[in-house]
Amino acid sequence: MDRSQMTEGSGPSGQSPREAHRVRLGAGVPRPLRSDSGPEELCAICFGCGLERTDSPLVHRDCLAACLVCGDTRMIIDVRPARPPADAPPANGASHVGPPPADPPSDLAPESRAIFAMADELGLLDHDTSTVEGLRSSARAERSMMGTPLTVGSVEDREIRSRGSLRIRIYRPPGEPPRRAILWLHGGGWVIGDLDHADTDCRGLCVETRSTVVSVDYGLAPEHRFPEGLEDAYSALEWLSAELASVPGSQQLVVGGDSAGGNLAAAVCLLARQRAGPTVDNQLLLYPVTSSDCDTSSYRDFAEGYLLTREMMQRFWSLYTRGPDAGRDSVASVLRATDLHGLPAATFVIAGCDVLRDEAESYAQRLRLAGVPVEVLRYPGQLHGFWTYRGASDIATAVNAEIRASLDAKR
Repeated sequence: MDRSQMTEGSGPSGQSPREAHRVRLGAGVPRPLRSDSGPEELCAICFGCGLERTDSPLVHRDCLAACLVCGDTRMIIDVRPARPPADAPPANGASHVGPPPADPPSDLAPESRAIFAMADELGLLDHDTSTVEGLRSSARAERSMMGTPLTVGSVEDREIRSRGSLRIRIYRPPGEPPRRAILWLHGGGWVIGDLDHADTDCRGLCVETRSTVVSVDYGLAPEHRFPEGLEDAYSALEWLSAELASVPGSQQLVVGGDSAGGNLAAAVCLLARQRAGPTVDNQLLLYPVTSSDCDTSSYRDFAEGYLLTREMMQRFWSLYTRGPDAGRDSVASVLRATDLHGLPAATFVIAGCDVLRDEAESYAQRLRLAGVPVEVLRYPGQLHGFWTYRGASDIATAVNAEIRASLDAKR
């Protein structure tokens, strides 16, 4: 993980290659070649800063030079047997049913490579996501990737008033009541997800940040287009603020969400300021959607092959909004808001191999320029949604520890 205050280009001391910054193949650097010396693959790890070269596992011995990050020329070489060609017959009489496994992009960190491999194994890479039912079917199929839910102190389902009856789920950690509550808005392109789909995320956030978490079952598009789901989220904020006001002692109120939920969280904070509504202490934005334009460099770099595609995001926007111009509303595309002064302090989690990376960075920078305290937790080499898939990787625990430290520092 790379904090925003770290010096650009420096390797975090003491990190293992599993945790370290992942290096993409830079402009002007020759592409790695297969070794001519025999059927082997070479993996280079920088001796100086511990950064693993992941531009490709296939490199020619003579092409190894200095680390692209710290410049150290001492490289540890790990020789592995080469993978057989894709069309090679199965070894040891093994049979293979269906298409060969998809190759994950070479610039992914180990955690996201594991996520990609698990998604491929479950057949999720071949799901039809061209329709609303296809998107929702894919979301149901991926639940096994979320791992075993953590045990919390208590879970309570309730209904509150919004446009109608609105379901929420309250998670409380074991032990003493916490002094922080997080209103959580799940991701899913405003189209997919529900309380059950967000359950593992909320349990992890509850236990690992020592927070009460209130998960909101806001209305999904296209049945409930913008701003209906957003108004549900705002109603939940008003309810939670009133609940906290009845509890003795100070409470830290956080509004958070991932992806489209991060968009809703940012928009709720804008609405609270515009309407002179509840006071929010912090916003927690995990790889948030902030713009409907879909035309940044990260959209071009990761348009296909990184799970969340540009085409999928364009479809989500078309399902969420009422017409081509609605996405330009400054509460839908929060990056278009002209005045960001006075908004709550923000903690961002940004994935390096994500179409949403650049627009999240842009919103963080806009907030900084408006005088809002901002901390950006960057995870190079990670896919969009990496925090959710505990069944494939344990990185969520480390991310939640960073989130807790960030929120604790803003009390």
